[in-house]
Amino acid sequence: MSAHWSEYWASGQLTSLPADFAGNYDGEIAAFWETQFQGVPAGGKVLDLCTGNGAIALLAAGYFLARQREASVTAVDAAKISPGSMARRHAGREAEIARVTFIDQTPVETLGLPDAEYDLVTSQYGIEYCDWAPAAAQAARLLRPGGRLALVCHAASSDIVATMAQEAGDYEALESAGLVKGLRRFLAGNLSFSRLRKLLEGTHARLAPAYRASHAPLFAYVLKALEELLTMNEMQLRARRLELAAFVRQLELGQLRVNDMLRVNRAIHETPEWYRVFESAGLRLLDSHEILFRGKHRSGQAYRFERPDND
Repeated sequence: MSAHWSEYWASGQLTSLPADFAGNYDGEIAAFWETQFQGVPAGGKVLDLCTGNGAIALLAAGYFLARQREASVTAVDAAKISPGSMARRHAGREAEIARVTFIDQTPVETLGLPDAEYDLVTSQYGIEYCDWAPAAAQAARLLRPGGRLALVCHAASSDIVATMAQEAGDYEALESAGLVKGLRRFLAGNLSFSRLRKLLEGTHARLAPAYRASHAPLFAYVLKALEELLTMNEMQLRARRLELAAFVRQLELGQLRVNDMLRVNRAIHETPEWYRVFESAGLRLLDSHEILFRGKHRSGQAYRFERPDND
């Protein structure tokens, strides 16, 4: 799983929801995290687990920079992280990026950072992808007595799940049309240009009415690409093989990411009290509530835990 997420983070995106957040998380989500950062003492330490390209870590770094407060921020992920791509894509965030220590290609379950080192451990749409019990044990081990664990996690009832389920159906429609398979065959020299063109025309004819009915972003993206491909002759298309291969790869990676999210949400749906593993690891649940973005979008469940002082 980390391999295809590594390719995604190489694009420089900060979040796994780029259609909703062009930059970093904002609104109620950012407000939740600012509340957590307030409790970090001067000179304290923050650790963001399953950080991706560091969205929450960068929110923390920006929070402390804006208030001229000294605090260290470390960010860990199993995938390869791309700070350089982040800096190129998000001009003006260089100071935030420089403030974060990134540790990539390191699963939470095998993370070897020192015991009882952090005042605040965080994760958003991340730790639920781990093996729950070992990840909970790591979070408890890494927190100082009195330290807090704050999470924003997928929930089976969230709008994100409904969106991902719809998108999975859209990918299945592409698969049914044979688009990716046909493009792969053409790139490998196993499909003629004339047959590829018929495939592109047929796929466009199938997707156009589906897009008018749903306005699905995936269909919009594919239709735009198809319309450009259909203007090309064989020589032009073959001259752009690298771009065509990149387009195919993006479709494949997108489907893998959607399937990851749905797999995790199925597990949460089947085990709604999955978060109790953190209590089993010795942490005390302080509170839990639903995150509503812009007052109406159900964006997941927030949890706050504390490591007892008397450990």
